Amino acid sequence: MVHRSIPPPQWLYFLQCHFQNVMTDLRSLETATFRRGATTHSTIDYIYLSLDMSINYVAADVEFLNPEWTDHALLQVTLKADLLFDTGPGLWRANPVYSDSQNCPNVL
Repeated sequence: MVHRSIPPPQWLYFLQCHFQNVMTDLRSLETATFRRGATTHSTIDYIYLSLDMSINYVAADVEFLNPEWTDHALLQVTLKADLLFDTGPGLWRANPVYSDSQNCPNVL
């Protein structure tokens, strides 16, 4: 017998109003993230992003590792960097410790 706990409606409403479940973009809403043996597969791990951060969302993925290591999947989310300031064509900073080296001017 499988017993599934039902979360309180207030919790589900809070999640829906303030977060995005990025795992829903995968193959289905029921993408298994936990496996034990050949018969037990369930979704018990999620990735939620705040709505502010969700605009930087690119992709999510689930990867299963060797079952001898863990029965949980490795969850991954890819976000794009959203820089507030344009740094121009590039930004480079030298470590001042290297300027004391005699070889530094020759290498530059």
